[in-house]
Amino acid sequence: MSPHRVGFCDGLQQVTERAPNSKMRKILPLGLLAIAALNFPLSAQDWVQTWVKPGATAGDHFGYSVAAAGDHDGDGLSDVLVGALGADFNGRNSGSVYLLSGIDGSEIARLDGENLGDMFGASVASISDLTGDGVNEIAVGAPFYSGTHFFQGRVYLFDGATRIELDRIEGQAGDLLGVSVLGADYDGDGTTDLMVGILGGGTKRMAGAVQGFSWDGLSLIPGDIVESNTTGEWFGFSLANLGNVDGFDGDELLAGAPYSGDTGKLFVLIKRSGQPFRVLVSLSGAAGDQLGVSVAGRPAGNNKIYIAAGGPEANSGAGAAIVWEAPSLTQLIRLDGAAGDQLGYSLSMLEDANFDGLVDLVVGSPGATSTGLLQVLDLQTGTELYSTSGNNGSQLGWSTAAAGDTNGTGIEEVIAGAPRTTVTGNRQGLVMVISPPDSNIGPMELNLAGSMMQGEPVTVDLINVKENADIYFYAGTNQNPTTSAFGFLLDIGNLIGAGGNDYFALNTNVVGGSTSAVFNVPASTPGGTILYFQAGEYRNGFTRISDVDGGLVAEHPLDLTLDSPPTAGQAIVITATYAWANQVIYFFAAQSSGSSGYLGFIQDTGLTNPQYITQGQADGNGTAVANWTIPATFMGQSTVGATIYFSSVSLSGGNEKMAVIGPYTIL
Repeated sequence: MSPHRVGFCDGLQQVTERAPNSKMRKILPLGLLAIAALNFPLSAQDWVQTWVKPGATAGDHFGYSVAAAGDHDGDGLSDVLVGALGADFNGRNSGSVYLLSGIDGSEIARLDGENLGDMFGASVASISDLTGDGVNEIAVGAPFYSGTHFFQGRVYLFDGATRIELDRIEGQAGDLLGVSVLGADYDGDGTTDLMVGILGGGTKRMAGAVQGFSWDGLSLIPGDIVESNTTGEWFGFSLANLGNVDGFDGDELLAGAPYSGDTGKLFVLIKRSGQPFRVLVSLSGAAGDQLGVSVAGRPAGNNKIYIAAGGPEANSGAGAAIVWEAPSLTQLIRLDGAAGDQLGYSLSMLEDANFDGLVDLVVGSPGATSTGLLQVLDLQTGTELYSTSGNNGSQLGWSTAAAGDTNGTGIEEVIAGAPRTTVTGNRQGLVMVISPPDSNIGPMELNLAGSMMQGEPVTVDLINVKENADIYFYAGTNQNPTTSAFGFLLDIGNLIGAGGNDYFALNTNVVGGSTSAVFNVPASTPGGTILYFQAGEYRNGFTRISDVDGGLVAEHPLDLTLDSPPTAGQAIVITATYAWANQVIYFFAAQSSGSSGYLGFIQDTGLTNPQYITQGQADGNGTAVANWTIPATFMGQSTVGATIYFSSVSLSGGNEKMAVIGPYTIL
């Protein structure tokens, strides 16, 4: 899981480091529609931006730190912690931490800092249940707390069920205690301990330290400490729990020291029974990388362990992240950002997001394209599985964490912060939760099964449909993005629905992975029109959309029908359909078919020696009607038993449509 730490953003008091200069979608509750309009672009089919939530007030920097919280509201799903170190409930930048429901982002509780400038919420962490009530506790860092000493820092431990403070830890002058906090059983006694980064600790100025604190049932007891002896190293700026990966007692920890020399370092910390807490190994980057601003690690799923460190200052602010494979400690992959990206400012390891059985890497680049960028990468191939960018100045990716299963899909979600987002107030901040695909199935693929013609049906096929999903089929005349009435964010517009709906077909509880629907091309659709098709899938509260297919609508041949058999001396109604809409149309009769013209401006009537019946104008649907009485006699002879043909010619700008029907025997 990503370290959760103060990032020292500018615009706040007591700055000690310069600030850093993405189709599957969730149907959002109405209250969040305005936030959705912030338009965080998404990429990668099947990922879900389940919810977004802005900070309460301008300057809150909501989303500065994030962490999974475990289940606090009793719904069996993981909830999340969000730090807003700029909140002002008890004075400017006193800070706050929000406990939010993982399913929809609604507020469960809010914890507030006590004093002006504390920056309570600079770091947050969930600590496994210490009180025996089945709910994880909450740890919050306030590294700029100044009590009896300046910037001594403070860490709070709260009961997760009641949110009552259980204990607090204070540092010495200049310690900045609480720059990072973490839950881990570092001493192997079976109980989770509180690990604390102490930026101003160590034996030299700003060398840094990491200390463990154990819970004895009443209070936090100071435990072992690892101290740096290198001036300005910032050891402990970031922390991550690697878990018990070596089979011995206790979890292994990762700690970052971004100013250890010119490269920065990642340290692996261990404690063995009867032995001191110590550094097992350290890993460095290249010159200028300043690795250790973020660290992350997790068993990979292939009998190996992945550990990672981010250095957002690498390459003059482009940023870099390096992943090593343990136990060999060989470099697996190096990621380098573009100019100004600050890639690697946050990192976290995500449980298998693409069904290959291996963990994946979440990378934040808060400086990317002035908006910030969040990416999820396959560590085996370096392939981007998902990405989304923020809005101008939002710095999305400043914080990231694996959020646990927040929505019941059985898949671990990602939470990310964009603390400088402006919604209604400058730098109020924002967080979002994103869910990977919930099943190992490819993107939905839509295909037209044949060509299209005015007034004729065409079959639309869809594959890679999830079991028991509902499928909505849409047709449109353009590719302007549209939100359907159901809430699908479609890539087509000017929808042509059926039955008063904006969709033309709905197939429910689809099984077998595929389905089809029939679209009846409206007869009024002009020939040459391009129609576009797309499908939306709904299952268990989540949606995704298919790709788009489309094609040209062919001009339907002119068609003629009679309302009754031709009968001597009786009136008949001749109906022409698929004529040129709103254009002139002529009707003729003759005793034989052929190719005679008419008055020099109709090239071919389809008849020999045609008799003009009438002319008119087709309506907007291309339909015209002629009424004619069959002559009882012709040249003094009865027409009964005679052969007769009918034709019609529709004209439009020099173009002709012609239809002939017959022969009929006059009754």
